[in-house]
Amino acid sequence: MSMMNPLSFEQTKPFTQMCKDIISLDDKIAFVSILNKNGRLIESECCSDGMIKSLSSSELQMLFIQRTLQTSMMKDLDNKLGKFNIAIIHRESFTECVFSFNEGVMLVILKSRTKTNETIKKISKFLEKIETYEDALTC
Repeated sequence: MSMMNPLSFEQTKPFTQMCKDIISLDDKIAFVSILNKNGRLIESECCSDGMIKSLSSSELQMLFIQRTLQTSMMKDLDNKLGKFNIAIIHRESFTECVFSFNEGVMLVILKSRTKTNETIKKISKFLEKIETYEDALTC
């Protein structure tokens, strides 16, 4: 599947459901997005009128590219430091969680900075199940 061309509805359908499933894991989850390796949005789900909706499209794209580039650079050291799993960025009023996902990135924004560990564990377990399922399909 080429990430340079826009994806068809059929190609994004599993990502749409995945975003909905993740956002329903915990009421602290405000926003979920799946980005390709170039930082382009594949799919997203938002349940809050908060900070994400206040960003312009160029600001949002800049955030996506930053997180994708950051993840790519961290993955460059996987052979020497171990596999990259998650980056957590605490801001004044929310938490960003950046997961390496497929060939791209999953960005999850949590509404609160406090007591986020349990929510992050839920998301990680969900992604582990998906990764295991994908591995089984490729064998």
